[in-house]
Amino acid sequence: MLVEQDPETGASYITLGEGTVSRTVEVSELVMVDLDAAGGVVGIEFAAPPGSSDFTALFERFPAVRDVLDGVELPLPHRIAG
Repeated sequence: MLVEQDPETGASYITLGEGTVSRTVEVSELVMVDLDAAGGVVGIEFAAPPGSSDFTALFERFPAVRDVLDGVELPLPHRIAG
């Protein structure tokens, strides 16, 4: 797992798999999930300014993501909650 953050925008990208991105699903205006051809989660982008990430919709749509991210310390401002 790799967590990258853009210091200028506060956006973060979490790489969860090594697959090729086949499609991107918009969970909200600020959260996009990259999927491989089989529907597995390859990565998650949080295109949010500080303090704006809401994980509720992400976890409702992709429940397995909660398990993968459980205990992961994300760079501020993104913290797992919800």
